Amino acid sequence: MSRRKMTRVLAVVSTLALAGSLLAACAGTKEGGKEASGIPTISILVPQFTTEPIKPDNAVVKKIEAYTKSKLELTWVPSVAYDDKLSITISSGSMPKVLTVINNKASYIVNGARSGQFWEVGPYLKDYPNLSKLNKDVLNNISIDGKVYGLYRYRPLTRDGFVIRKDWLNNLGLQPPKSVDDIYNVLKAFTTQDPDQNGKNDTFGLSLEAGLGAFNDILVYNGGLQRVGDRGR
Repeated sequence: MSRRKMTRVLAVVSTLALAGSLLAACAGTKEGGKEASGIPTISILVPQFTTEPIKPDNAVVKKIEAYTKSKLELTWVPSVAYDDKLSITISSGSMPKVLTVINNKASYIVNGARSGQFWEVGPYLKDYPNLSKLNKDVLNNISIDGKVYGLYRYRPLTRDGFVIRKDWLNNLGLQPPKSVDDIYNVLKAFTTQDPDQNGKNDTFGLSLEAGLGAFNDILVYNGGLQRVGDRGR
């Protein structure tokens, strides 16, 4: 891939801000071609989390195409089947220009990088005002053998948390929890001491989504370690 093509692809990928994107070094000639208008076509494999795939004429897609002066060919794959599709696509040797990667430490990703199936983009990041500011620790975490082959999706350091009823704390004369023991005591009091003061046993100390993700959050907040895949959702 020429430096000019690499520049255009990096611009598109950084604009999309996908979960994690690798640039395929072995993409077919179709993906690297241009339409009659001279606009480069960039094909991307992406997981689909909606019931219906996003249409090519979607307003957001059109805005990205206009901003990056490119034509996007998006192949949407249902999220439940995405890992299998990604593995098969890489094994086939016929890949789009950009792959969305959920687990960059999967064996087929690591082996693909080591066998030259992906472009190393690390040396190019310094040439872009925004990409040059990417977190070096995160880049190191997503690297393979010390080399960066894609861009990570930006996530705030703290994404999840608890919302605690301050009025319930006040009603029970409690302070906001600062430790695991404090959290336990507050949750128990919210369950057993009628925090809404309606005289009924109808309150719950903690309301969770399906899975145990919130308990992992408690663990991390208090200095514990969370394994990848332990989110429970």
